[in-house]
Amino acid sequence: MKKNLFVFALAMILGVATAHAADVRATGRATAGKLGDAVIRINVVIKATFGGKESSDEEITREISGTVIGEDGLTIATLSNIDPASIMKRSAGEGDESSKFQTTVKGIKLLMRDGKEVPATVVLRDSELDLAFLRPITKPATKFTALNLADSAKPELLDEVFVLQRFGKIANRRIGAQTLEIQGIVEKPRAFYIPNPNSEAAAGLLGLPVFNADGKVIGMFGLHVMGGAGRSMEDGNESMLVTIVPAADIAESAKQAPEKAPASEKPAEGKTEKPAPKESPKK
Repeated sequence: MKKNLFVFALAMILGVATAHAADVRATGRATAGKLGDAVIRINVVIKATFGGKESSDEEITREISGTVIGEDGLTIATLSNIDPASIMKRSAGEGDESSKFQTTVKGIKLLMRDGKEVPATVVLRDSELDLAFLRPITKPATKFTALNLADSAKPELLDEVFVLQRFGKIANRRIGAQTLEIQGIVEKPRAFYIPNPNSEAAAGLLGLPVFNADGKVIGMFGLHVMGGAGRSMEDGNESMLVTIVPAADIAESAKQAPEKAPASEKPAEGKTEKPAPKESPKK
C-alpha cells in the first residue's frame, strides 16, 4: 500500500514538472510569434584605436543583438558590444595596457526582419547597467514592434525562463528561443540575476530579452563589470559576469534617453554626469 502511494506521489510530482516545462515552451512559442520582431540584429561599425608609441587605427564591422523597447524605434543593446573600450577600462587594473585602447562608433544600422536597414545613432550610454540606447536617425513612418518593460516580473531562484534571440545572416535572421534557469539573485549594490548556464555561450546572448513562464519580461542580458581601480587582472579575481539586467532598471534608465543624440561627438553617459549649475551674475 505504502509503495503504491509513493509511486503515485512520484508520478504526480513528475507530471507537474513536465507540465510546467511544457508551459514555459508553449509561452515561449507564443511570445516569439507576438514579440519576435522586437528582437533585432544591429550592424555596428567601430573604429578601434590602439595607442602607445606605435599607434594604429582599424575599422571593425560586427553584427550584434538588440531589443526594441519603444514604438518610435528606441532600441537597447549592450554598451560592451557598442563600445568595448569603455568596459575594458572599467575592469582594468592600475597601469593596465587596455587604457591605451579606444573605440568610436562610426555607423549603426538596425536590421529589420523584412531586410530593411534603418540608420541609427547612440543617444545614451549607461555604463553601470551596460546599456546603450539607440534611436533611428530619421523618425520612422510606421510603428516598431516593441517590448513593454512595464509588463515585467521578478524571478525567483531556480525559476525556468526563456530568452528570445534572432540568428545571423547565415540562418536568414530567423527568430529563435531557448530555456534557461535562474541560478542566482543579487540585490546589492545593484540588482541583477545570474543565468545558468553562465559561460561563453551566455555571452552570445548579450542584448537579448528574458521572460518568465507567464511571458512577462524579467530583463535583458548584459555584462556586470567589477571596477578595477588598484587591482590587477592577474589577481585571479572575477572581473566580468554575464547577468540579466532587471526590466525595471532598464525602464528607469530609458527615461533619460533624449529624442536625438547630443551635439558632442560622444553621447552623454546616463547616471554619471549632471549639468553644472549656472553661475549667478557678478555684481
